[in-house]
Amino acid sequence: MSHFVTDILLVILGLVASVIIVLSIVGIGWFLVWKFFLSRFKFVRELLGTVSEPNSEASNAGAISSPTRIKSRKSRLD
Repeated sequence: MSHFVTDILLVILGLVASVIIVLSIVGIGWFLVWKFFLSRFKFVRELLGTVSEPNSEASNAGAISSPTRIKSRKSRLD
């Protein structure tokens, strides 16, 4: 009977360890994608509620919909 209980505990431990490993990999992946890509877009920062100083040039440096970019696009089309 103790062999059966040991097997069940090992299965549960394996499942818990697998879930922890998967969640860790997903968390590290999200952090890296956020750090190197998503944090540059104001829209994503607004969705997550992490918008910092709105007048800062650094926070608007990678924003796609900045007014100067829109104006420059319109002037090229004319």
